[in-house]
Amino acid sequence: MDYIIHILVEAGIIILGGVIFKSNIKIKGIFSAIIAAIVIALLNASLGNVLEFIFGPVNFITLGLAGLLINAFMLKVADWILPGLKIDGFLYAILLSLMISAGNYLFL
Repeated sequence: MDYIIHILVEAGIIILGGVIFKSNIKIKGIFSAIIAAIVIALLNASLGNVLEFIFGPVNFITLGLAGLLINAFMLKVADWILPGLKIDGFLYAILLSLMISAGNYLFL
């Protein structure tokens, strides 16, 4: 049950990011946001753990900012995989990653 709530909260944050950054983050609909949240969760569970292990010392030195960049990279990979999600530029992936991290902290 916790996974479903986590996916729905993350999908809501992705939709909110699409509303705030209309011209740079495009979501085709609620279903696309839910699929994007599922794909991002799967990417973080697989590729994200490998990158966290490799960049662990850098993440320690930068006080977690490298983790934010890793999550932004996961968002760009999801953008590349999914046709319903379009993120223009790495800066907006970083901003959306920051929104997702803040939302996970506040709501979960």
